[in-house]
Amino acid sequence: MKKEFVYNPKDFNGHSHASCLAEHNGEIYLSWYVYEEEEHQKGQIVISKLDTKTQEWSKADFVFKQTRHQSQGNPVIFSHNGKLHLYFVILQGHYWDSAQIYYSARNEQTKEWDTPSKVNVPSGVMIRHRPLSLNNKLHIPAYDEKDMTTIIYSIEGDMSRWRIVSRTEQKYIQADLLKFNEQECQMYLRDTTENRKVIKAVSSSAAQLWNNISETDLHCPLSGVAAIKLSNDQILVANNHTTEHKRNPLSLSLSKTRGLDFDNQIWHIDKTDIELSYPTLLQDSNHLIHLAYTYNRKMIKHISFSEDELSKNLEPIND
Repeated sequence: MKKEFVYNPKDFNGHSHASCLAEHNGEIYLSWYVYEEEEHQKGQIVISKLDTKTQEWSKADFVFKQTRHQSQGNPVIFSHNGKLHLYFVILQGHYWDSAQIYYSARNEQTKEWDTPSKVNVPSGVMIRHRPLSLNNKLHIPAYDEKDMTTIIYSIEGDMSRWRIVSRTEQKYIQADLLKFNEQECQMYLRDTTENRKVIKAVSSSAAQLWNNISETDLHCPLSGVAAIKLSNDQILVANNHTTEHKRNPLSLSLSKTRGLDFDNQIWHIDKTDIELSYPTLLQDSNHLIHLAYTYNRKMIKHISFSEDELSKNLEPIND
């Protein structure tokens, strides 16, 4: 297991939040946004890359210098069709309900990012986790900051043109999608009301209809969650497993039964008594698991570990 911090750009003394991991051409990338005081003011997208030889993260760099006068947030970085892509939001007003999603791709020769283009969704639609490929179409979980519901969009061809596939009525947001095959998929979400559990939804129709929307046994104190399906078909969830209204500890739970249960075992991977929030999960092509998360709003923490290390560290839950 390897642990390290990933820092904001040099000479930037502000805050860090909402990271996203991606693997592209065998390399690991991490994107997040930085801000000075208020999380919805003067935010800027930054990216760092993990050097495969030295296993050190590069110095974080601002991505969209041409839009520095606008507040940006919630980057979603991912690899698709041989390119590195990025969705993020630009605030049109003073809060997230005015956010507009934008898209950019990186030129593989120059390593420069294209000028961002506006995505055809209403303001207030937000994103948090990477898209998922189903039946040769990308499906991205979004949510409406105005009514706090989840919307699944599909993307085909033009990456700035999204089409609604399905929408939930419940006030659940920031879904992370995973799939078992081209029809069967699940999503794990956080509630926005007084519920204090991680929410799970199941689809057998390529995300067109969602059934069995229910709470799991995993706690969620109004904080972000992440989920992935591992190479052994087990489901890994990251969440703040506590009944208290706080964002620590950061915990990992494993299901061997497609999310039916989580074996009443958990790994409190970080117990530091500060904010540990908005996790992002990735399993790379070598089956190594990567976890990144907000660390006290001052930096991003990255931890990598194997499936064996995960199994060895799981302990009985003592709620």
